[in-house]
Amino acid sequence: MPKNAPIDSEADEPPPPPPNPVGDFSPVDPPIVAKMRARMPEIEAEYFQRYRLAAERQATEVAAVTVLQSRWRGFIVRSGIRKLSATALFCQRVWRGYLGRQRFREHLEVHQAELRQAYFRHMA
Repeated sequence: MPKNAPIDSEADEPPPPPPNPVGDFSPVDPPIVAKMRARMPEIEAEYFQRYRLAAERQATEVAAVTVLQSRWRGFIVRSGIRKLSATALFCQRVWRGYLGRQRFREHLEVHQAELRQAYFRHMA
């Protein structure tokens, strides 16, 4: 305290205590608390409406994701089946070509034998 300061009895009093951070539990509500209490049903209704909308959006999103997953899995399975089918067709084509060439060789051998026999019979 400065030397020339007047002695005041009010200056020596301690400052008032800070407000309670948890809230004032006095029986008389301040006006702001009364307004908040008046809006409580509206705020609760808005909260539950937003919660319901969020749940609906989540359900819609889950359904959409499920559709996407099933379509993707179907695509993968169908492409695998296409690959298997193409491989089977390739194997069949190669095997049938081999059999055709083998039959042709057999037919050619028989035909050449007949031609030789006919030639030698004609010469005899």
